[in-house]
Amino acid sequence: MALKIQFTNDKGETIQTYKVNGMKTGIVDKCFEVAEKTSKLDMEHMSLKEMREFYEDIRLLLVDVFRGQFTLDELKEHVEQKELWVCFNNVLKFIGLKIIGKN
Repeated sequence: MALKIQFTNDKGETIQTYKVNGMKTGIVDKCFEVAEKTSKLDMEHMSLKEMREFYEDIRLLLVDVFRGQFTLDELKEHVEQKELWVCFNNVLKFIGLKIIGKN
């Protein structure tokens, strides 16, 4: 299973799709760290600071997972929130963890 993330323009049109077929073990460790932080958060009662830090952790992780094919600034500019969540959940699924937001 390949992981992918779609970058879109202001009109919502796909401008680039990035793919990666696997992860190095060091990146998997980072995935576990972010997943562990995530499991400790009360998603319905997060402070703004916690939410901001959480999003930053996810974005930085995705830059690493995709091996620097894009920068953090490019990710912030071209990835919709829904796509960010889909990709993060796919990363968790890829390493065998429960998908966030699913019962």
